[in-house]
This record gives sequence, C-alpha cells and structure tokens, in this order.
Amino acid sequence: MSKRNQLVMFAAAFLLLSAMGSFAEPPSMLAQKMMGDDPGGDTRTPLPLTAPMANHQKQMMRGHLEAVQAIIAGLAADNMPAIVRAADSMGYTTMVANMCRHLGAAAPDDDFVNRALAFHKSAGAIADAARKGDRLGVLGALNHTMGSCVACHATYRQQVVDTDTFKRLTEARQSPLH
Repeated sequence: MSKRNQLVMFAAAFLLLSAMGSFAEPPSMLAQKMMGDDPGGDTRTPLPLTAPMANHQKQMMRGHLEAVQAIIAGLAADNMPAIVRAADSMGYTTMVANMCRHLGAAAPDDDFVNRALAFHKSAGAIADAARKGDRLGVLGALNHTMGSCVACHATYRQQVVDTDTFKRLTEARQSPLH
C-alpha cells in the first residue's frame, strides 16, 4: 500500500472513530444517552414502529454500514466510481423520503424525519466529492454523514408497538390539535 493510501486509510479511520465519540472521553455520547443516570435505563426517545417496520429499518441501517465500508475501501483503492455507487446507495430519493416519513409517522415530533432526510442528503456530498476526485472532500463528507448517524442513534431507540398502537399514534400526530 502506498504512503498516500496509508494516510487516507488512517484519516478515514480517525474520522470514523471521532464521529463515534471523543477519543479522550469514553464512554461515547451514544453510550451515555443509552445509560442515562440509571445504569439500567435507556433515556433515548422512543421511536414507535411495528415489528416489520423495525426489522426493515435495521436492515436499511445495516445496508448503510455496508455502504460506509465500501466508501472506505474505495478510498483505500483510489476507486472514486465505487465511492459514488456506495454513497448513492445511501442518497436521497423521493422513495427514500417517503419511507423516512412513514417510519417517523408515530414519532413525537418531526425531528426524527428531519434527521433521516438530512442523513440521506448528506450522502450526496460524499458522491459529489468522489465525482470531483476529492479524497479529502470524501473524508470530510463521510465524517459529517457518520456524525448524523451517531447523533440520531444517541437520540432515538426503536420501540416496537402493535399495529393498532402505531395507527393511533400516527392519527394523533395528524390531528389538527397536535
């Protein structure tokens, strides 16, 4: 591996680790939110989802992790087209936006949906930098995208509810009194 690729890999690892939390202050932001003041409690905001929705969301997030891995591999191999493909797989589309709105339909407010949409839009910056051949731009955009992941996971947790509860919560959010 060339010195340039070694430097890029080191920078990618550093950015990903720094996005996950400070090196100097364990535990991470996510771990602190999950534990809260009560070692047995998870203080994150519940995101009500039916079991199939929760499973679908987890599969999507695993796909996003695979895309991040492909972006890092693309950086190591100096393969910008591979980075564009991986970033585009996480990118914003109308279909993705509709899915995010559906998954966040029972959330207590619009914050979850706004975060999800911002995440998908941020993936576009990774692809844009790769199209320009800007390796440092890819790293910076990837760091921003990973920061979105960490912040959302630190804020929300899945709460599996039955279909009737999901429907009731969704209808309550859509009522004019909400």
